[in-house]
Amino acid sequence: MTLTQRTSYPEKGETHFAFDVAAPVSFALRVRWPWWATKGASVKVNRQPFKADKDSGGYVVINRKWRKGDVVDVDFPMSLYTESMPDNKNRVAMLYGPLVLAGNLGDTMPDPVYGAPVLLTDDRNAAHWAVADAQQPLLFHMKEVGKPFNVDLSPFYTNIDNYYGVYWDFFTNEEWASRQAEYEAEKKHQQEVEAGTIDVMRLGEMQPERDHHLQASEFSYVSDAFGRTGREARKNGFFSFDMKVQPGVNNALLCTYIGDDKQRVFDIYVDDVKVGTQELKGGVSGKFFDVEYPIPADLIKDKTRVVVRVQGVEGKTAGRMFACRTIRK
Repeated sequence: MTLTQRTSYPEKGETHFAFDVAAPVSFALRVRWPWWATKGASVKVNRQPFKADKDSGGYVVINRKWRKGDVVDVDFPMSLYTESMPDNKNRVAMLYGPLVLAGNLGDTMPDPVYGAPVLLTDDRNAAHWAVADAQQPLLFHMKEVGKPFNVDLSPFYTNIDNYYGVYWDFFTNEEWASRQAEYEAEKKHQQEVEAGTIDVMRLGEMQPERDHHLQASEFSYVSDAFGRTGREARKNGFFSFDMKVQPGVNNALLCTYIGDDKQRVFDIYVDDVKVGTQELKGGVSGKFFDVEYPIPADLIKDKTRVVVRVQGVEGKTAGRMFACRTIRK
């Protein structure tokens, strides 16, 4: 017996089976009924409707005597829906059948606060405001729901050379107003940081690391996230680098991390004096954040340069750290 299957899956939920048997033979053909097929199934045997029911194992069972030329057509219609994060019902991923959809955010690094839209709607039914493209399969267009802009959605695996978002937050109008306030506050904070910067070290970039005389233990690695490079050191490892300081004014280190990292503990030293301990417990995914470590005035008296050392403790990884600044306070 030869059984041939033809399908355009996952563009469509349809599958076609064709039988070529040397002599009639009886057996059960079992076709998995996928969990996402909540709108039922259409099954035809030799183009005639077949009552499709799931057995206890989750299969459609077609038990008959098969002959040469028999065909079976199965269709599990796909639908658009959302799934909430376990700890936040207002943060959702969008799916179509078995496919996770990602929103195209363009080929330019999005603004960390304002660069990805939120869903400003009380309607949680994605099928009402994500419209299928009339020409291109598996492409959907947000309609009058994304703020500050709508995005196109396509399967996650098709987003290769662009920035993208997978998780989306529902907001009321009042909550959206607060997000705008957050954006303005973040911009003001960045302006103040730039104005007060004495020196800046961009971890993971070759020239800045050379310029700041980077030293690192054996298991220290560079990685990137959202267009920024960072560095980490594993197994109680370390990395260190020189930084300019300005005696006579209050100085501090301002170090940048990302909310995706967790279960990491490390100490921060300035000229072999510990100025802080940092534990990364995980935070907002995809969001960079800064932590400030004051530098004692007597530690930089009569100095213009110090060595900053990031040292892992308790067998944990040190970092990732994406940037470090010395700033005036």
